[in-house]
Amino acid sequence: MDYANSLLASLPRIINPKKSKFMETLIKPIHYEPAQLHQIFLAMLDDFSNWTHTDTLQKVLGKALLRQLHTQKAQIRERLAANFSLVVVGEFKRGKSTLLNALLKTPIATTNVTPETVTINQIQYGSDLRIDACFADGGEIQLEPDDLKADHLLPLLERLPQKVDHLNIKAPVEWLQGICLVDTPGTGDIFNRFDLQIYNYLTKADAIIFVISAFSPLSKSEQTFLKLSVLPQDFPKVFFVVNMMDMARTDEDAKKLMQSIQGKIIRLFPNARLFGISALDEFCRLQSLPRPNPDRTATLEVEFNALRDCLQESIFLNRDVIQLSRASDQMQRLLRELESNIRLLQNAMQADREGLKNTISQCEDQSSELFAKLKEHQEVMRYEIETLSHQACEWMEEFMQRLEKEAIASIPDYSLTDLRQHYYFFLADSIRQAVSLCLDNHRSAILTIAENSSTIMAEDLRQLTDFGMAISGIAPVTLIDSPWTNLDTLHLFMDNSPFKLIADLLVKQAKESNQVSQTYLYQQSLTKVLPELRHSLARKIQTLYNNIGEKFQQQVENAYQRDIEAALCTMRQAQELSAEEEREVNTTNTDLEEALSMLADNQLMLKSFKQKLWSDIA
Repeated sequence: MDYANSLLASLPRIINPKKSKFMETLIKPIHYEPAQLHQIFLAMLDDFSNWTHTDTLQKVLGKALLRQLHTQKAQIRERLAANFSLVVVGEFKRGKSTLLNALLKTPIATTNVTPETVTINQIQYGSDLRIDACFADGGEIQLEPDDLKADHLLPLLERLPQKVDHLNIKAPVEWLQGICLVDTPGTGDIFNRFDLQIYNYLTKADAIIFVISAFSPLSKSEQTFLKLSVLPQDFPKVFFVVNMMDMARTDEDAKKLMQSIQGKIIRLFPNARLFGISALDEFCRLQSLPRPNPDRTATLEVEFNALRDCLQESIFLNRDVIQLSRASDQMQRLLRELESNIRLLQNAMQADREGLKNTISQCEDQSSELFAKLKEHQEVMRYEIETLSHQACEWMEEFMQRLEKEAIASIPDYSLTDLRQHYYFFLADSIRQAVSLCLDNHRSAILTIAENSSTIMAEDLRQLTDFGMAISGIAPVTLIDSPWTNLDTLHLFMDNSPFKLIADLLVKQAKESNQVSQTYLYQQSLTKVLPELRHSLARKIQTLYNNIGEKFQQQVENAYQRDIEAALCTMRQAQELSAEEEREVNTTNTDLEEALSMLADNQLMLKSFKQKLWSDIA
């Protein structure tokens, strides 16, 4: 670590202003050149990498752990070598594509395309416009610009031999120099296709722009997404954009709306920047098209320029430092994981050989007490979610009673023509909203059930062994650590369209009701089918909650199994090392202590480096 230490030492120290009143008037944040910081970080990474390649550590850690370690180091280097990743996220129909067009000052992501429901788009600089459909195996097919139109793209994607992973768009826009702008599908329109993929983009992102609609700002699902998917990433820069602000009639109305949204955001992101803009207005201004709200054009232009200036100052002038900050966070996690593995290895070696053997057997045998406990906790989780489904059914029964007494009772007040045109849409939408409210109220409870189950199972992994302390280094599976709890859960709470719940029944009844000649008969026909509607709705709600329970159960089990496999890898290494001669075992224990000491030095050096990074981020 000598080279990295010497580089860190060469950086000037911050002067303590308490030592001189004169200096109090002169002291300013110290600026560090990004190139020098980059050199220091690479030196730390090189020193760490050289250490992991020493014969001593190679022997102690074993091949499996070393492979994982080398993969993580390669990922950190790739991150530093890649373009700055700015990811645009938000629910479906928030105007993300229009925002991209306005920022780029050209219609790259044409708004008659629905990339949110079709592909993830990576937009980067290129001397000429080029569009490639990229596959997961590394293959790609070049598309023509016209292929981006919805009526061309959807049939084209269906004809391709493989599923497209993303579109890679290169455009001659100077603003994109050194930037990878990622346009993601709407979080409310995932439908199981982009869950893990979007999560992976978020983990690799250097900064994000979260787009909100002025028409429905910060819904419960948006707040859940922010809490579970964005907040844990600890981004140095998160920008919140309230789009469609042209809907506000006056500047005063816009100000009140922004104050309300700011109050919600500040609870989770106290230092985040919030901008109220109209991407459509800005794009129309750039293209000399009619503006959506002529009375507020001057204000909307000022607000969009404020967003553009902030991105320029906060990201484009500091992107190297932000990227280093994200890479150093990644290295910090690597060091912590390695420390946990070494401590686990130490404890396992201290156990008697028979106890170690029994512990390994427990983790390998699917019929062991350990796995019996897993099944027990799965059943508890299923039962608790099933209990919530019963409560939802009770709520929906109360809702249906009100529907019958208020909405159906009032049918004779309307014309038969209006009823035929509108009533079943009203009925379906009312039921959809009611089911959504049930799920909204149960969301936090379901997440808590899953989190508690994963924590308890991690505790079993510690206690249901012959030497509990030997696996104390294993951290509980938490909602923050598991990708499935971030984006994957959202579609479970959104994929409950009324036409999926009661489509057949409603369509059949609508056809029969179209044959009646009086509103009274229309009312009687609907009243007659209500018991079947109630029964069908209760079954569908139970199915929906059961699907949620099965999804969570499977994902908790998968996460638990990953922890078991990680423990097994280390314990088998400990078993192999413990089988050596006593002298060699003592030497290994000494090597492990030295490794922990070396890791502590690395962590201190990284902490010092991160302090200098943060002092430089505006």
